[in-house]
Amino acid sequence: MTGAFAGRGADLTGQVAVITGGSAGLGHAIAEGLSAAGCAVVPAGRREEACRRAAARIAGRTGAPPWDWPAT
Repeated sequence: MTGAFAGRGADLTGQVAVITGGSAGLGHAIAEGLSAAGCAVVPAGRREEACRRAAARIAGRTGAPPWDWPAT
């Protein structure tokens, strides 16, 4: 998958982005694009399970490891 950032040659390896609303819609698309460019993304939102699923879905599409969620 080539995201908008990766498609422009951006290398965001080693960077971390917290994406509010990252579990769905535009936030999810932005998180996926950043991940494709090498950025570790943390989808943030009101529903923890939805954010965890989004992180796993993004990792599956981009090949990047999902964010390592701390134990709660």
